[in-house]
This record gives sequence, C-alpha cells and structure tokens, in this order.
Amino acid sequence: MTIAALGRVRPILVAVAIASATRASPTEATDSQVTDCIGDCNADGLVTIDEIVTGIDMALGGTDAARCPAFECNGAGVGVSINCAVVAVDHALNGCGEEPASDDGACCLGSCTAEPSTCQPSSRDFCCFYSQVSAIPLAIWWCPPDQLDPHTHRCTSCVEPCLGAPTPTPSSLAVPTSTAPPIDVHVPPFPLSSLQDSCWSETGAGLLAGIRPEYEGILKPRPETPWPPLVPLTVRLSYRGGAVTCYPPYVPPPRSTRAFTREQVGVVVEVQFTTANGAFAETVDTELKGGSDGGTLSFSRRPDEIQGTYEPDLPGYDVVSVGASGSFRDEWTNGVVFLIGVPPNQRSVYAPIAYWQPDSDAPPN
Repeated sequence: MTIAALGRVRPILVAVAIASATRASPTEATDSQVTDCIGDCNADGLVTIDEIVTGIDMALGGTDAARCPAFECNGAGVGVSINCAVVAVDHALNGCGEEPASDDGACCLGSCTAEPSTCQPSSRDFCCFYSQVSAIPLAIWWCPPDQLDPHTHRCTSCVEPCLGAPTPTPSSLAVPTSTAPPIDVHVPPFPLSSLQDSCWSETGAGLLAGIRPEYEGILKPRPETPWPPLVPLTVRLSYRGGAVTCYPPYVPPPRSTRAFTREQVGVVVEVQFTTANGAFAETVDTELKGGSDGGTLSFSRRPDEIQGTYEPDLPGYDVVSVGASGSFRDEWTNGVVFLIGVPPNQRSVYAPIAYWQPDSDAPPN
C-alpha cells in the first residue's frame, strides 16, 4: 500500500483507538518481548493507545519496525503494513484471544494479493451489494473464507464480488456483525490540471459558472461596532489561473454513523472585498469551494495587513486576526465579518462583528 493510501487510513485507526483503548503506555520492545498478540509491544497481554500510535507511525515509515516487532504480522523483517495496524486496533478493542475463522469471507478494498489489503469480514452477497452502491474510487473484491487469514485479515486470492454470486436475500444483505473496525476510506483531495477536468460530477468551470463576478450587498454591523447601521458592500470574484482542486465525496462504510458528503471543487480566485465606509478595501487570493450550485470562501488578515481603515480592538489579546466568510450562489450572497483573538494562556475566541446579505432579503430558490 502506498504512503498516500496509508495516510487515508490513518485517521480512522487513530480515532477508533483513542475512542476505545485507554490502557497503560508501552515501553520500547526488545526481541524477548515479541508476542503472538499483534500490537502488544511490551508483551503484557494488552494493546494500548500508545502502542497503536507507534504501530501506525511504523506503517507510515516514521519509526523503525524494530521498535515493536509485535506489529510485524506478515513475518519478521517484512516491516509493518497497514493490515497489521488494523488487526492491532481490533486487539485493543476486543483483547488478544484467538479469532474464530470467518465462515463468510471478507470484502476487500484496493489491491487484494499484491500487497496487504484492507478487508472486512462479510458475506459475498453483502460485498456484491456494497460494490454496487459505493462511490469509493477503489477496486472492491471478495475474499473466500478459505483464502482469508483470520489473524491478519490478509487475503491470498480474491474474486469479483458479484460474478457468479447468488441473488441476494434480505438476510444476506444484513450489516456484518464483525467486531473489527469498519472499512473506512478517505480519498484525499488532489489537484486538477484545468477548470474542465472532472471531479466526479463537478468541474471548476461549473463552479465559476454558478456565481457572478460581482455582488452588491448590505453589511449590518453589530450594535457595539462603531459603524453606520447599514454599510454598502461590494465583493468581486475573479479567476486568474489559480489552482484547481478536487475534494472527493465521502461514502461511509457499512455500520458507520458518519454522514455522506458530496464531492466539491476548489478554485483559487482573487477576491476584492470593499465597504463604502472605507473600513475594508481588501484584495486577497483564496479558495472558492463548492459546485455548480455555488460555493463558499473565507479569508483572514492580521491587523497590519488590512488595507482599509478598520482597526480591530481586542485589548490584552496575544494574537488577533480579522476575517470574512461568505456563500455565493447565482445572485445571492451572505456572510459574516469576524475577529479571532487569543487571550493569554487561553483558547482562541471567535467574535462576529457584522453580517452581510444582498439588497433583497429573498434567498435563491
């Protein structure tokens, strides 16, 4: 598995481990501490959160595998692969007892045999169904039970999930009851070479076509802001050859409680943000992110970077910045101007100072 692929899997492993494994910290492993319990660095019969983090770091190449040989589930000297980290998380959640062999096989994402894959115990019927409804841009395979290693979840030979599979029944499509973490693949954003390149159903050209080059609005300050109650605002958006990025959709795996998110395109544009009272006369490059139905953007500036007359007032704060965040769709725009400050030895504070909307209060259809 590539480093990029490992990076996509890392967040779910860390999240599962932090949420559920809260035992003692490991010590540096020695040869005498190698154990049959994958992930148990100090051979105490437990897999802890610190050991999980160590294993993931080894899988990503940040730490030498000699630090914890217990993670080398594919053989000594082979190194730590992501399937070993997956099994270690399962041991952190459920202990290090013997795993029963799966009667159903497993559904695998990505490469099946050339390198360790991420496999989730499931029936072939369910794997076929999942391959038909999933938008994950990776190959989905089914591993027969006699080809699946129940300890490492590694498959020696996969087949097409739907080819020759029986007609699914309601019971066969039930969500698998395995205690292993669900397969969760986050495809990271990636650059597009032009505005016409597709990001699933969206393009940068489609995003820009869904907005106007100029918006007129009314800025309504909060009562404590020393501005007139209504301040005319102009926002101009111009594309000048900036970067174009695809943000893939996220399709939650079986048994996940996370929500589906649609694909989006990001386009770096020039923003001119000007108020009639002279408080702001900003020109910045920032990313407009969305799709053919419009997008959102935000930017922030330090006080010494503000090109207008506005001077933020947050006495006693160590760090102060001024920002704006808005939505743009057809002829409609709305947004907020805000301050962010960090009091000494405290967390940052977000304080809205004004809101804007178009001259008409009616939102788009």
